[in-house]
Amino acid sequence: MLARMDQASGTVRRQLEAARAARDVVKTLCLNDKLSQIDVATRTGRDRQASLQAAVQRNDAELAGHEFTVISELRRRAEQLSAEANQCIGEEVAFVGQTQVTVQVDPNLPETDTSGFPTPEPIPIFTPPPCVSCNGQ
Repeated sequence: MLARMDQASGTVRRQLEAARAARDVVKTLCLNDKLSQIDVATRTGRDRQASLQAAVQRNDAELAGHEFTVISELRRRAEQLSAEANQCIGEEVAFVGQTQVTVQVDPNLPETDTSGFPTPEPIPIFTPPPCVSCNGQ
């Protein structure tokens, strides 16, 4: 299980290096976060492996089963994080510089008759009442 966790870490590390080489800040941040979480899971798994081996040597089946379950869940989490790393989206390619917008209006469009629409009424402006509890301020 730890070997699979190391494999997931290596895959995401290569993706991170590629994102850094492409100067893709958004993808780099995403992949760096996933890699950090995978590394934490892997370190925790190594610590639990030592506890598992100690439990096996003491013939403590209950503790060994618990440690094995924890390591299995850590492996599952590392694989999930690896899958999430594959979903990291990079920066959208954009052009920096002057832009130009061109609008073309079809000259064959009929003119709009607005005579049938009601005219909006003015919005009344209300003055708030003077402050009673302001003590002259």
